Amino acid sequence: MHAIIRTVLVAIAPLYALTAEAALRNIENAYETSPRLVSLPADQAGLLTVRECPRCASVTLRTGRQTRWMLGAGGPGEVTLAKFREASALNADRLLTVFYDIKTRLVTRVVLSAE
Repeated sequence: MHAIIRTVLVAIAPLYALTAEAALRNIENAYETSPRLVSLPADQAGLLTVRECPRCASVTLRTGRQTRWMLGAGGPGEVTLAKFREASALNADRLLTVFYDIKTRLVTRVVLSAE
């Protein structure tokens, strides 16, 4: 009896894995760059321009009231856009990551790394 159950489980396991894989969707993407290559919006709801490298084309994304501005590990976490702008100017050599919704192209969060 145990051999039959094991055989059935072994037979259906790959099917379960295919079903689980098909359910995965990428809903968010990110740009990893430098603060020097990002133009922050004037206000919370506005436009953010990002380049991945100095010679790369600019990409414009929208920001809104749900966009979060975050300072990396060990920092204060979520901050205002004004505080984020100040920290970015003082730490232009750090990694800055812009996360955005693929479908709406709305920025969900911008993270300035701690180091």
